[in-house]
Amino acid sequence: MSRAKQFFATAGQQFSTLVHRVISLLERERRAQVATIAVLSVLTAGFVAESVVATRRERNSWSRLAAVLVLTAPVRAGDELTAQNTTTVELPHALIAVDALYTIAPNTRSRIALAANTPLTRSLTIPSSDAVVIPEGWRVIALPSDVVAPVVQPGDAIDLIVGSTVVATNSVVVSASPLTVAVPADVVPAITRGARVGDVSVAAGR
Repeated sequence: MSRAKQFFATAGQQFSTLVHRVISLLERERRAQVATIAVLSVLTAGFVAESVVATRRERNSWSRLAAVLVLTAPVRAGDELTAQNTTTVELPHALIAVDALYTIAPNTRSRIALAANTPLTRSLTIPSSDAVVIPEGWRVIALPSDVVAPVVQPGDAIDLIVGSTVVATNSVVVSASPLTVAVPADVVPAITRGARVGDVSVAAGR
C-alpha cells in the first residue's frame, strides 16, 4: 500500500511539474506574440505615416506653381535667347527641372536646336561670359591663339594638359574667342610655361 501511495505521489509531482512547464511555455509564447504584434504595429504605423507624408508632398508639388522660361518659337543651335523668342509660363513644381531657368542673362544662346514651347534649362543654354561663375581664388588666363582646342562655349568645363600631364581639370571657359579660362591659382605657372613653348592642349567632354 505504501508503494502505491509513493507511486501516485511521484506521478502527481511529475504531472504538476509538466503542467507548470506547459503553462510557462505558453506564457513565453504569448509574450513573444505580443512583442511581435507590437513591432508590426509600429512598423505599420511608420509606413502609413511615411505614405501620408509622401502623398502630401506629391500633391503639393503639383499644386504649387512657379514661372519658368519657355521658348515661344523654334531656335537653332547658337541662336540668342531674347524676350522676343521666350516667355514665362507657370508650371507645377513636379514638372520643373532642377536646372530650370527663371530669368535669362543678355547674350545667352541655345546650345542645341530647340522647338517652341520647350522649357529652358542651364543644360540647354550657353551662358554669356558675364554669367560664368568663377570659383573663389581662381585666376582667368588667356590661352595662345594657336592652341588646338575643340569647340567650346562660355561655361563649359575643360581639362588643360601641359605635355602629357593634366594640370587642371574642370577649368571653366570664360570666353571662346579668344579662348580664356578660369583655373586654380596654383596651376597658372605651369600653364604659362607650357604656353610659352607651345606645349598646352585642351580636352573637353560633352
